[in-house]
Amino acid sequence: MFTHAVPTPAELLATAEREGPESQNNLGIIYMAGASDEAAATCFTGAANRGYAPGQYNLALLYERGHGVPRDDQEARKWFLCAAEQGDSAAHFHLGLQCHRKSLDPGNADAPESRIEALKWLLLAAEHAHHNAETLCGSLILEMTYPQVRESSRRAVAFKKPTPPLPQSLPSTA
Repeated sequence: MFTHAVPTPAELLATAEREGPESQNNLGIIYMAGASDEAAATCFTGAANRGYAPGQYNLALLYERGHGVPRDDQEARKWFLCAAEQGDSAAHFHLGLQCHRKSLDPGNADAPESRIEALKWLLLAAEHAHHNAETLCGSLILEMTYPQVRESSRRAVAFKKPTPPLPQSLPSTA
C-alpha cells in the first residue's frame, strides 16, 4: 500500500506558486475540471499576475463567464488584451469573435469599426493557424469594403510591431 498522504489544496497551491506561473495555470485547469471555479480563479490570477499568457487568457474566460469571480466584461477584456499582447492566438481569436458579434448588433452605430477590429484580431489569430480563424477572416472580408480590409491589415501589422525603447540620456562627460 502507498503511505504518501494526499496533499491538501493549500499545499498544492503553495507548490504551484513556488514552481511558477505555468504550474499555477496547470493547477487552475485541474481545478476547473474538478468544478472548483474559485480555486481555479486563484491559480489563474497568480499565473496572470506573473505575466503568463495562458493564465491571463484563462482568467479572462472566468471573468467573462462569471465562474469563480464576479462577471466583469471590462476585467475580462483587460486580461484578453494582456494575453494578446504576448502573442496568444486564442486571445486574438476571442477578441476577434467579440468584435465580430458586436458588429452584428443592429443597434451598434460603430458596426464598421467593430468589423475592422474583428478582422485585425482574426488576422493575428490566423497567422498562428488558430482553428477557424482563416475561415472567419474570409467571411468577414466579404462584408467589408477594400479600405476597411486595408485598415484592418494595417492595424494587425502595427499591433505586432514592438514599441521602440525610450531613448536613454547619455551620462555627461563633464
